[in-house]
Amino acid sequence: KSHNLFAHIGFEEVLLHFGRVMLHSSYVRVGGGALLFAGASGAGKSTQAALWVKHMGAETVNGDRTVICGEGQGYTAYGSPVAGSSAVFRYGGDRVTALVLPEKSRENEAERISGAEAVRAVFSQATVNSWSPRDTERALDIICGFTSCIPVYRLRCTPDRRAPEELSRRLKADGQDPGCMSEKD
Repeated sequence: KSHNLFAHIGFEEVLLHFGRVMLHSSYVRVGGGALLFAGASGAGKSTQAALWVKHMGAETVNGDRTVICGEGQGYTAYGSPVAGSSAVFRYGGDRVTALVLPEKSRENEAERISGAEAVRAVFSQATVNSWSPRDTERALDIICGFTSCIPVYRLRCTPDRRAPEELSRRLKADGQDPGCMSEKD
């Protein structure tokens, strides 16, 4: 598998050297912007990404690992060769609109988080050699910049079209419309 190869060549260390971090996240393109769904396996990130494709006109760029990089006043998402069970990986290169942390629930509610809570949540999804203080510090610097610039949301959600509708409403209300948030029939 490709992720084994990356473990042997220290891919995350190479990325950090160039100011990039790999996140365990699904990456969909919506209206030219990147919407990232991050979380542990089973959290619902692939499900929510698929719902955005089905109901909101999004396109999956990467199903499992996204590389983020600070560029100018924002952050750009890039696909990686690690696609997970989705087997979808494209290069990408879209400005990040928001990062979403899905949590399975019976109701749908999107809540913006910030500060230390956002940093902890995003860092927990980063591929980092935590035994290396230098790599940990580099990753934290990138993630602190990311979370101070990019909105991070916790999405308590159901596995149906109501979840992307709720998140879309919240993003629009917060002025984070990634472009074409209109629903697809």
